[in-house]
Amino acid sequence: DKANIQVKGEDSVSILVEEGKSLQVGKVTTERERYEFIQLCQEFPDVFAWSYEDLKGFNPELAQHTIELDLSTKPIRQKQRPFNPHMEPLMRKELNKLIESRIIFPIKHSSWVANLVPFRKNSEEIRLCVDFRNLNRASLKDHYPLPSMDQILQVVAGSERFSLLDGYSGYNQVMVKEEDQFKTTFTTKWGTYAYRKIPFGLSNARATFQRAMDMAFKDLINNMVL
Repeated sequence: DKANIQVKGEDSVSILVEEGKSLQVGKVTTERERYEFIQLCQEFPDVFAWSYEDLKGFNPELAQHTIELDLSTKPIRQKQRPFNPHMEPLMRKELNKLIESRIIFPIKHSSWVANLVPFRKNSEEIRLCVDFRNLNRASLKDHYPLPSMDQILQVVAGSERFSLLDGYSGYNQVMVKEEDQFKTTFTTKWGTYAYRKIPFGLSNARATFQRAMDMAFKDLINNMVL
């Protein structure tokens, strides 16, 4: 159905897979390829995510995030900061989504407590970040190597076409080791919560996520995946 494909800007088109779920593909794709994208997504709906509810998560037996601390540091509980009252409905809505998706959970006792830092994405959405500066300073650094963008660009130079895949809330798909979860505690006017999955802004999150991706795509790296 051609109604499923709409022009989106100068360089891409939007493919409607089903209500509320769309893909952006380059205009260099043929009409046949666009329909094949739709068929692929409809055939394997559990592989793609458009919301927290769609996330399947990374197998914790293969990769988990650990928070190893310098033993000479002491835990810090930040004092709760005031929020813009006009943002509270959006904050509460996003918190509920994270709770329902089992990304965060209520917690009563923690020696580490950080502040929530909300950022408005648009009039209807908000991103909840956490001020992990104290925890990050106390964390031992993971020096796992990250891909070099310069090297990747050299490899793909001259290619006729290539694809970019963005993992939806990628960090939120990797578990934090259970005994370390309390260290991610943050405070709100509705209570304190901690993360089951890696939050954004946490030291070593990039290293853990890259290690997980290298493990997931180990048979494809430098072949089909860069």
